[in-house]
Order: sequence, then structure tokens, then C-alpha cells
Amino acid sequence: ACFGSRALFMSPYLEGWDSIGFALGLHDYDLSAHQPHFPGYPVYLLLAKLCRLVTASDASALTLCGVVASAAAVWPLYALAARLCGPAVALVAGALYVCNPLLWLEADKPYSDATGLLFILLAANWLHSGLTTDRRGALFLAGFALGIGLGARPANFPVVVSFVALLVWPVKAARARLAPALGGLAVGGAVWAIPLVLMTGWPDLWAAAHQHLTGHFTEWGG
Repeated sequence: ACFGSRALFMSPYLEGWDSIGFALGLHDYDLSAHQPHFPGYPVYLLLAKLCRLVTASDASALTLCGVVASAAAVWPLYALAARLCGPAVALVAGALYVCNPLLWLEADKPYSDATGLLFILLAANWLHSGLTTDRRGALFLAGFALGIGLGARPANFPVVVSFVALLVWPVKAARARLAPALGGLAVGGAVWAIPLVLMTGWPDLWAAAHQHLTGHFTEWGG
């Protein structure tokens, strides 16, 4: 139901310079030329590149990535809600997610918002499972999902602060929780960060970071 609702309204157009940069990056990935802009969104671009194999245009590939991610996100949301409140509430949560106008709109645009949200919900579901059952594997998966997700939507980085705060409280259990969770976070981040550095080169990556962040906070980004 979620996939169908989004697929009916996929945007056939690139809606702004960021989406144009994403589209150019599907063919010639170059941060120095803002294809896309820093920090590169490598996970989102990789997933969109896979979607490009079954779509007719770059815009539809970028949007399809969000549509698929939006539909997939129903599973961790349902699982988390069911564990917290039971299956009836989980069904309501899933239905509200499917019908939420903002989430629906974001899934149908050629941007990484819906893809990033999928990884946050995966991390939240596994984190809750790990904290309530002391399963180190679930904690590792939570960190891994969050680390991978930063390569799809780097703006989700503040979630890491909440993630660590939940791990260190109560303090007595912090050490046992931190090792697998932060290990997963490091591995998930390295999966895309190392190839990004190798592809771009550290000097060019640093220059792109300085150029984009300086401009974003002082010229065009407010």
C-alpha cells in the first residue's frame, strides 16, 4: 500500500540544483564539480544508480529510490511500535505513516530524505531491541544502520547524539552497550567513507568541504 501510494505520484522532474547535482553524479561522480555537492551522499547515489537500471530517466531513478525506501520503512516502524505498544497500535502507526502528507511528499521527490529516514527507523528498531534484550548483535546492527544512513542523508548526523545518549544511560550498562553499537557505527560509516576518500582524494575532498560549508553558512544557505 505504501509503495503503491508513492509510485502513483513520483515526480518526473528534477526540482532544484541539489537534484541536478545528484543526477549528474549518477554519470560522473565529482564533488569538486558539485556532482553532487559535499558531502557526496554516496549511499543514496549508489542506490539511485541501481534504480537507474530499471527506470527511464535520472529523475525517476532518484525518486524511485525514495519510494522504495519509504515503503521499506514501514517494517521497522511497525516492528518498533508492536514491541512498544502491541500489534493494534503498530497497525495504526503504519497507517498514519502511509497517509502522512509530509512523508508522502518527501518520498516522491528526487532527494535523499526518505532514504535517510529508512536507516533512522532501522537503527531505532534494532537499538530498542538491543537495549531491551541485551542482544549485542542488535546493537551492532543499530549502529551499522545509522552509519550507513549517514552516507544517504548526512544531515541526520544529530541523531547520533540521541543514539549515544540512549546507550550511556543508565551508566552502569554503558560499557557493554557502547562497544557493539559504536563498532557498528564505525563499520557502517567506513563502508562509504573509505571509498569516498579513495575516489575523490583527500585534498579534493577537503577543498570541496571547505568550499561548500563556507558558502552554505555565509552566502546562500543562511
